[in-house]
Amino acid sequence: MAKGGDAASTLTEVDDTAALTAAGLIGVVTSGKVFKLDNSAGPSGAYVTIDAATGNTNAHSLSAFVRTNGVSCRLELSGGAGGNVAFTNTSYERKAVAATPSDSARKFVVLATAGAIVYFILNQLEEGSFVSSPIPVAGAAATRPADIPLIDISAYSPAITYPLTMYARFERVVDTGGNEFILQVDNGTAAERAALRVNSSDQGSSITVA
Repeated sequence: MAKGGDAASTLTEVDDTAALTAAGLIGVVTSGKVFKLDNSAGPSGAYVTIDAATGNTNAHSLSAFVRTNGVSCRLELSGGAGGNVAFTNTSYERKAVAATPSDSARKFVVLATAGAIVYFILNQLEEGSFVSSPIPVAGAAATRPADIPLIDISAYSPAITYPLTMYARFERVVDTGGNEFILQVDNGTAAERAALRVNSSDQGSSITVA
């Protein structure tokens, strides 16, 4: 990371265990440590540039869990390219913005306006026009597989039994051109299953195979 902007600002690593615990993040950020950009004494904006460029000009998404002292801050690509999201929340929330870089050298920026303090963690820059769940990788690059929640009912004691009811809430953000499954209950094979899906003709459908 590199700090820029107002010379009166500081960038430090601080313990924020209480706020992380209140937000339900301490199980992921187990050290309790976050980054703090303190521009409370600065008469102009300060920012942190997080190394690792977009590498291309495809649509990207930026996200981070952030909180402030109530003064506006924002997430954006370096150079202000492609869009930003402003926030003033004082407890941790995940903020995200989709941005299209003007060139392949754009980087993730956290900006604090004059008088602002921003705490941030789990910052993530990823290709695509929507965010996925965070990958805690300590700065290394990673590839995101699809997020697939799985419940193995045979692992419970006493086991979950049928009949059962499941609910799913989803947002279809990509058309793959094929069958996209939303929810499925099965016996471990495709021969015994009930599922909800969007089919290759973009129609919602339910299927039962027995």
